[in-house]
Amino acid sequence: MSDICKAPFTGFVIGPRGEINYCCNGISEDYTICSIDEVENLQEFFSKSEKLNYVREQMLAGNCADINPCAGCFSNKNKFTFKNIINEKYPNEIKSTHIRFLEFTTSNLCNATCAMCDSRYSSSWVKYENAPSPVVKLSKTAIEKIVKILPGLDWMMIKGGEPFVDKNNFYILNKLFDINKSCQVSFVSNMSILEQEHIDTLKRNPSKVYINASVDGVGKVYDWIRSTKFENTVQNMERLYLDTGIKSSLAITLSIFNYFNLTDIFDYFSNKPYITWINCVNVLEGPIGCSIKCLPEKLFEEQKHKILTHSQLNKVTDLSLKKIKSLTSGKENKTSVFEHIHKINHMRGFDICDYVPELKAWRG
Repeated sequence: MSDICKAPFTGFVIGPRGEINYCCNGISEDYTICSIDEVENLQEFFSKSEKLNYVREQMLAGNCADINPCAGCFSNKNKFTFKNIINEKYPNEIKSTHIRFLEFTTSNLCNATCAMCDSRYSSSWVKYENAPSPVVKLSKTAIEKIVKILPGLDWMMIKGGEPFVDKNNFYILNKLFDINKSCQVSFVSNMSILEQEHIDTLKRNPSKVYINASVDGVGKVYDWIRSTKFENTVQNMERLYLDTGIKSSLAITLSIFNYFNLTDIFDYFSNKPYITWINCVNVLEGPIGCSIKCLPEKLFEEQKHKILTHSQLNKVTDLSLKKIKSLTSGKENKTSVFEHIHKINHMRGFDICDYVPELKAWRG
């Protein structure tokens, strides 16, 4: 039983359109089980869903690698997969008695236009696209269905959009703290917004709150990639720590835009007391113009060596270094990269290549 994935035995994911999926690696429409609006009771759905029970049966029968969307995790030899994360959290769980894990996104409301994002995941992208995805939110009825299962949870993951923008996230969180103080709460946030009401809620149970801060650069590189201000994000993480004791962990999305500046992040945050560790296992595959695989092999390998031999790696996780070491270059694609850079330059009002000399030299 050690090689099965515990995700279908412990919980599921709810997306901003109300779609229920197996896990964060299976959130495409192809893998949607059903809509939360079609479910009267989430606990009953968890126990009786034909699709979930089929996946459980296949897992127990040893057919894990043949199940979609599970095949990706089972074929991935890197330890940082959701399968390994959930198995470490629930080593012995193979009985679907009640929902213990829940990941949800209440909306695609977001204050940022990250360089690698689009309107499907950020409402701020709507005005920049010709055919944008609509702004979507879970209904009040859907929110209350989530509230009903809070007493049995021991891990809740809140994503976005930007979770600090949507008040429904803190409505749910306050409900959780009223009835279940043992549940671990994980946020994935850009940390560019932090209001007093957020702090007041988080102070209710700070030992159970974990912040994964999406910080992809330092200074103007961060500003260009994430569209919000680096100084403001740093101040918010520090303020959160001083007011609540909650530290943040950096969750870097590795792209062609920050590959040459990764060590700047390591250096800046290496001695910051409000940062626990630095994680950069999330390597961007698309859009294609954002991927480090577009770089020429020589340039790619030279920079990888610089990262791995950098002097300041004290807060970088071992898994991150293993991930970087395993990276391989792909097919050079200068056209896609600089078409995308030109688009974001126009939005930001400055050229990222002025702050990343390696990209400027490659552009020629």
